[in-house]
Amino acid sequence: MTKNAEWQMKHHRNVTSDKQQLKAVVDKAYVQASSQQRFYKLLQEQGLELYTQRGVIRGIKGKRKFRFKTLGFDREILKLLDKKVAKNVRLEALRKMREEHQEHSLGRERTRKRGR
Repeated sequence: MTKNAEWQMKHHRNVTSDKQQLKAVVDKAYVQASSQQRFYKLLQEQGLELYTQRGVIRGIKGKRKFRFKTLGFDREILKLLDKKVAKNVRLEALRKMREEHQEHSLGRERTRKRGR
């Protein structure tokens, strides 16, 4: 992890947020998992409670609910687990998706600043 990424993870009080801590646990489970079911099982073994919506697992429930997409894991990334895709290919797809999300978020911030 780069210094800049590490700095961005911390609030002004130099404390890692609950979301960032949860994201690290989910990342670790994703790397270890060989299928979606194993991924969910690893999360539950970590003491995390999964929540469903219309019969589909959508995210993790704790103090707050976090959708997997909010944590950087959209449906397509999770589907790669079941396709027996090599681990390095899955991780590269995850990295690309997160970069695109970050660029999109930056674009929204710029738009908001101009409007004020």
